[in-house]
Amino acid sequence: MKKFLLTFILFLIFISSNSYAQTEIPIASITPTQSPSKGPVQYELPYPGVLPGALLYNLKAVRDRIIEFLMSDPSKKSNFYLLQADKRLSASIMLFDRGKNVLAETTLSKSQNYLEKAIDKAEKVSNLKGRFGEANDRIKLSSAKQIEELEKLIKENKGETNQKLKGDLKRAKELQKRAEKLR
Repeated sequence: MKKFLLTFILFLIFISSNSYAQTEIPIASITPTQSPSKGPVQYELPYPGVLPGALLYNLKAVRDRIIEFLMSDPSKKSNFYLLQADKRLSASIMLFDRGKNVLAETTLSKSQNYLEKAIDKAEKVSNLKGRFGEANDRIKLSSAKQIEELEKLIKENKGETNQKLKGDLKRAKELQKRAEKLR
């Protein structure tokens, strides 16, 4: 049984449709100088796949931790964290739509944690290699998209959830300030 479980986990890791180590995240169609206040942010969130609360979600989380552990390049790790932040934001929106507000709020918080990690890595890479370029632009767009989605969620939700979302919005704005300082 242990051999089967180990084989199954290795199969999922190596046959996974996403290869984070070599795949570049496509640049959104918005220019980095465009202000998000002039309309909706043109940044497409990825499909989250298995949502938190599903039976296979823990297996997906373990796979992601293994991938994160195996990455050594800080720029690729920053891209990975950004992808995870975007997936968690997308999953959170889906969970709010399904009425699972507590789980959605937790997932949203994890999204912000990943966005913060992406910013931290991008700052380190920018300091080491100079300009990090397109990845920094994606981080800026992602943080703007997070604020946009949080503002929508605040309008749709009431009560205690609304207060938590307002706290998340405040944190998202702080993260956006840090993202805007990236070179």
